[in-house]
Amino acid sequence: SDGADAAAAAAVVAAGAAGRAAAPRAAASSQAEEVEGDGDGDAGDFCLGFVFEDWLDPESFTSHAAAEFELEQFGVKVRQGQFLHTKQDDQTGAVVWDDAVIVARHLAAKFGVDSTCSTAGGLRGRPVIDLGTGTGFLGLAVARACAAKVIVSDRAVMADLVRANVDANRDAVAAAGGSCEFAEHSWGEALSGPVADAAPFAAILVSGCVYHEEANPPLLDSIMALSDENTLVVVAIDFRFDVARARDEDEDEYISPVLASFLSQAADRGLAMRAQPNDQLGLPADHVKNSVRVYHARRAAEE
Repeated sequence: SDGADAAAAAAVVAAGAAGRAAAPRAAASSQAEEVEGDGDGDAGDFCLGFVFEDWLDPESFTSHAAAEFELEQFGVKVRQGQFLHTKQDDQTGAVVWDDAVIVARHLAAKFGVDSTCSTAGGLRGRPVIDLGTGTGFLGLAVARACAAKVIVSDRAVMADLVRANVDANRDAVAAAGGSCEFAEHSWGEALSGPVADAAPFAAILVSGCVYHEEANPPLLDSIMALSDENTLVVVAIDFRFDVARARDEDEDEYISPVLASFLSQAADRGLAMRAQPNDQLGLPADHVKNSVRVYHARRAAEE
């Protein structure tokens, strides 16, 4: 039943959180929890062991056990919700993931108003959208560091959490010359409201969103609808669902099957994703993570 699923999910989340609090840099193998399926090859409504392996990653910049997440660099603090990953209810965005942290730092280094890069201030006053924002952290960080006009978007199920975080950081973002607002948008749906009004965007941020094959086409539909040939598309993914394989194989070459499919489908639409090597992100070595990939893309100009 749904009630039993929720109770079991809460137990798994609690176990993972307790493990992290007790040993934040511990190896994951002793802490991972898994809910068994029905014995017919189906993993059941959820299977979180592979997630906790990455949650206890020694390279992690985030803590999913914490009620709040903050990076002093950005002066942005967000409340984290309860992680939930079931077939019926996917709220993996309720916590901040490492790929969002890396993208925020990367864009601050490249476009931040205080950056020493030649592109500093390149997003000042320009429209930016954070698709599948989750907590809103990435969009808020970019709004503040780059003085951009950011829309953080997600499904209705995330609206309360995102709105609360936007409201809590509104003054800090405004003081830096930026702005940030929430707008509901589900990938693949027709544009409406503030999202439609602001398109095409100067930049589209897609962090931690490429993890289900069936979500690739609608995600790309939204990216294409929100962009033109001048839009910078930034896609980042942490191989949190393939972390063991990413470590076993050549970390510079490994690409998950879902990401490989996304890149292929994007190329078919004239959106060629170019991988950004860690040493070209403008970040110190301790601010990057080998299992995170960052891509830049611009649409091919229409003839």
